[in-house]
Amino acid sequence: MLSPLTASSRVEWRRDLQQIKQLGFNTVRTWVEWAEAEPRPGEYHLENLRLLLALAQEVGLRVMVQMYADAAPDWVGKAYPYARFVARILHRQPRNPQARRRPLRRRRACRVALSEFLRLGSLE
Repeated sequence: MLSPLTASSRVEWRRDLQQIKQLGFNTVRTWVEWAEAEPRPGEYHLENLRLLLALAQEVGLRVMVQMYADAAPDWVGKAYPYARFVARILHRQPRNPQARRRPLRRRRACRVALSEFLRLGSLE
């Protein structure tokens, strides 16, 4: 996962990426958690990913980005309470939305919300 941006992130990350390139690697890997990237519907926080992509391009590295949707944002649990985790014994478990496992595959509205997030692959 990418660390939060600081005033020195650009310099530090560029140095790290240059070292990775000098070691002979051609790709770095990171991940983005939905809960962190979209704290409210339609409000995306991807500044650190954008910086990583720009710096990696500067030093000639590719970036593999994995999108994690298992940790849904809090607003998903509030907007779609019927999508809460269901245990094998089929009792609804009121859990923190961040800890839910696969809540989004149960209802079409939840799948639509996830699809909107995953479209960010283009990083508009």
